[in-house]
Amino acid sequence: MSMGEVRVGSGSFKVDRSRALDKLMRFQLPDARMFLVPWVQAAVASGASRIRILPQLGGIEMNFDGDPWTVGELQDPYRFLFEDDPDGIRARNRELAVGILSALRLKPAHISLTFDDRVERVLHIKSLTEDFLESDTAAPQSKYARKRDSETRLMLWVSLQPPFDDALAYVQTLCRHCPIPIQLRRDVINASADPREDPLRVFFKEQGIRGELALSPGALAFSGIDLVTHGATIAVEQARLSGAQGRGFVCNDGFRKSLSQAGVIKDERYEASLALVQRSSEQLLERAMNFVRGHGAKAGKLLLAPQLRRHWMDWEAQSLAEMILQRFSRVDPSGKEADILRRMSLAVAALRSASSARMKEFKQGRLSPLWEAPALFDTQGAPLSLRELDDQRLWLGYVPMAEDPLAGGAEGFRIAWIFKDCERRFIQDFFPNAKFVQSSDFSGARPALNEPNLLAAVPFRFGKAVGEIGLSLTPHTRSSRIRWLRDGRPISVSFQQLKGLRIEAAVENPALGRARTVKEETQSAAECLNAIAEAALGAYRKIAAEYDPSQAVPRQAVIREHLLDLATMSWDPERGAWKAHAWLEELALFRDARGSMLSMRELREAAAAGKARRLSASPHPESLREITYGYPDHIQALFGSSKLVTGIEPIQQAKAPAAPPPSASGERPRLSGTAFPKPPPPPKARRKLPAASAPATSVKPAAQELPRTEPQPQSRAEPASAEDLVLTPQGEFRRWLKDLFLGNASPLQPEQIAAVRLEPLQWEGLIVSASSKEVTLNTAHPLIRSLDAAGPLERRLPYLVSIFYTALNRAAPEITDEADIQAQLALVDYLLEPEARSKPVEPSSDRGV
Repeated sequence: MSMGEVRVGSGSFKVDRSRALDKLMRFQLPDARMFLVPWVQAAVASGASRIRILPQLGGIEMNFDGDPWTVGELQDPYRFLFEDDPDGIRARNRELAVGILSALRLKPAHISLTFDDRVERVLHIKSLTEDFLESDTAAPQSKYARKRDSETRLMLWVSLQPPFDDALAYVQTLCRHCPIPIQLRRDVINASADPREDPLRVFFKEQGIRGELALSPGALAFSGIDLVTHGATIAVEQARLSGAQGRGFVCNDGFRKSLSQAGVIKDERYEASLALVQRSSEQLLERAMNFVRGHGAKAGKLLLAPQLRRHWMDWEAQSLAEMILQRFSRVDPSGKEADILRRMSLAVAALRSASSARMKEFKQGRLSPLWEAPALFDTQGAPLSLRELDDQRLWLGYVPMAEDPLAGGAEGFRIAWIFKDCERRFIQDFFPNAKFVQSSDFSGARPALNEPNLLAAVPFRFGKAVGEIGLSLTPHTRSSRIRWLRDGRPISVSFQQLKGLRIEAAVENPALGRARTVKEETQSAAECLNAIAEAALGAYRKIAAEYDPSQAVPRQAVIREHLLDLATMSWDPERGAWKAHAWLEELALFRDARGSMLSMRELREAAAAGKARRLSASPHPESLREITYGYPDHIQALFGSSKLVTGIEPIQQAKAPAAPPPSASGERPRLSGTAFPKPPPPPKARRKLPAASAPATSVKPAAQELPRTEPQPQSRAEPASAEDLVLTPQGEFRRWLKDLFLGNASPLQPEQIAAVRLEPLQWEGLIVSASSKEVTLNTAHPLIRSLDAAGPLERRLPYLVSIFYTALNRAAPEITDEADIQAQLALVDYLLEPEARSKPVEPSSDRGV
C-alpha cells in the first residue's frame, strides 16, 4: 500500500454463473450461425484427421475422429471459459463451449455430444441451465454415426429447422485454411493438398507457423492476412508490408483470442507470425521483379495487339474502346496470351505499389532494385524502368509520353506508353512536379534542367536556340555540362571548357545535325553557345543577389565559387582592372589572412593607403574548405603577380601517404579500400572530363563576354548514353576505366569498358560475365555493400576499380598477374600524380613487375 492508505478488510465475492454465461452467449461471436466454426477448431485441437458436416431435415450433424472428451471434462463444459489458459492446452474445451453457447442463441430443441469414454456417453443440452450426461449406447444419433463411419468417435448434433446455408457458408469462408479435410454435403475443403508452385506466390513454414502470401488485384495498396488458429480464421490483418503487398494467411495455433472470440491478442506469438509474413513479402517482391524481367519483352509485344490490351490490369475500369473491342473480339480471353498479360500486369502492379511506397528513398538518392525494374513500357512495347524515365526527365526537362505505339523508334530516347489510365496515374504520381509532354508536342517543348540542386535557373531564347541555363550546388570540376537536343530529342551531352565557368545548360536547336555527337565548327552549335552565354549573366546576377559573405554555410561557399569563376574570367591581372562585369567590384569574395572578408574595392583602397593585405589561398571558412577540393585556384589566378596584396597565405594540407612498399617476395601488396586516402587539391584538374567541340570562330560573339574555347578533339569515340544525363555511379566507374585505358593501364578495350555494368545480383560472385564483351560488378557482394556509408562516390571509386581489376584477373586467364599489378600501380598514379594521367605507364623493375 502507498503512504496514507489504510487497509479496512479483505474477502471474496461470487459471480452469478448463469448471468455470466448469458452475457458470454450473447457477445462471444458476432453471429450465432457461426457455431460450427469453433467446433471445427475443437476438432482440429482434438487431433482429428477429417471432419464431416451433414445437414438433415431435423437438424445438422458434425462428426469427426480424434481424442475423445472425458466425463470429468464434460460434467461442466463451460468452466473452461472462466479459467486462464496461457499455453492453449484447453483450446478444444473452450472452443466446444463457445460453439454450444452460440448454438443456444438459435434456440434449438436439443444439442447433444456423443463421445466414447471407454463407454459411449452422450451430453444432452437443452439450455444454459439444463444439461446432463448419460451412458446410452442406443442413442439414435450414435447408431447413425456408427453406420456411416466405423471410425467416428465424436458427434455433435443440433436440432434446428433448415435452411443451414448461412452456417455452412461460414465454415466454407472461415475454415478454408483448415489443415484437415472438411466435407460439406458433396463439397470438400482440403487445404492440406500440396500447393501448386507459382512464381507470384510464396509459401512459408517455420517453427510451427505456416502460411502463404500471393499477389492479388484486391491487395495492391495494403495486404490482407487471415490470422488462423486451429483451422479457422479469427481475424483479418490489414497491413502495409515492407515488400510486395498480397493476400494470404498465417496459421499459428499459439494465437490467443480476444474476449469476443473475433480478434487476436497482439503478444509475442502475434509479432513472430507477422515478422515471418514480412520476410515473405520481401521474397514475393523479388519474385515479382524476376517475373517481370523474364516476361516483360513478350508481354510488351502482346500489348501491341489492341484486342489483347484489355487483359492488362483487367481489374481497372475499361475504356469505351476496350469495351467495343471486347464485344467484337474473337480472341479467347482464357488463352495463353491473355494469361501472360494478366499475370504480368499483376506483377507490374506490385512493383509500382512498392515503388510508390519507397518514393522518398529514391528522391533521397538511396537506390533500390525497383529503380531499375521495368515497371512501364515504351511506345515500341519494350520494358522501361523508372531510372530510364527519370534520366530522360533530367535531360529533356519533361516526361515524354504517348497514348499510341510508334512504328519507328525515337532517336536518342524512349517515350513512355500510356495505353491505359493506370499507366498515366503511376507516372504522374511518381513525378508529381514534372512536366508531361505528348508526342505531338515534343517539337514545341522548351528543354529545361529540372534538377533539384540548382542555385539559379534562367530560360533563354536566342535565334533558333532555346533552353535553360543553371548554376548547380554540385558544380563539375572546371567544366560546363551542356545537353544538346533537336526537335525535343536528345543528341548528346558534352563538357565544355568555358574559361573556368561551371554551368549546367539544356539547349535545343532544330538546325543541329542528326548525329548523336555535336559536330565541330557548325553554325548551329555556335548559335547555341552564344545563347548560353547571353543567359549566363542573368544566372550569376541571381546568385549575387543572394550572396551573404557573413554566413558560413555550404550554399554560400558554392555561390562564392561560382562568382569567383566569373571574376577570374573577367579580371585582367596585368592591368589590375575588369575586362567586363565591373559590378563584381563590390562583392566581398576574398578572405585575408586574419579571416576578414573583403571586396576588390576594399583591396584597392587598402593598397592605395599603403596597407595592402595578405590573402588566404582559400576564401572560405576553414570548416568549408573541403568543398573546394579539385576546384580552380581562383586567388592565385587573380593575385599571383598583383601589387594589390602582399602575398597569398597557403593552406596547410596533409600529404597523402606513399604507395605500399614491395613485399619480401618482390610483389607489391594488393590495394584495398583504405589505401586510397583523399589526396590534396592538385594544381590541375582532378580528372579528365569528356570535352565537346567548340563553335566556329566565324560566329559573332555573344551579347555578354563569354569567350569560346578553341576547337578540341572529341575525347570519346562512342555516342552518349543514358548515364551521361546525370553523374551515375556506373557512368563515373566507366569513366575511370576509360582514363586508365588512355594511360595504357587497362586490360579492357573501349568496347568492353562501354559494356561494364554495376548491378546488384543475388547469389552471384563478385563479377559476372554474361558474354565475352559484357562484365557486371556485383554491387550486392559483401565486399561492396560495406561501401554504402563510406562517403562521397569519388572516395569509393578507387576501391571499386581496384577490386574490379583484381577479380577480373582471377576470372580471366588471359589477364596476367603482371597486368593486374600494372593496373593497380597506374591507379595509384592516377590518384596521386595528375600529370601522369595522360601519359602511358611504363613497367619498371623496382615495381616488382
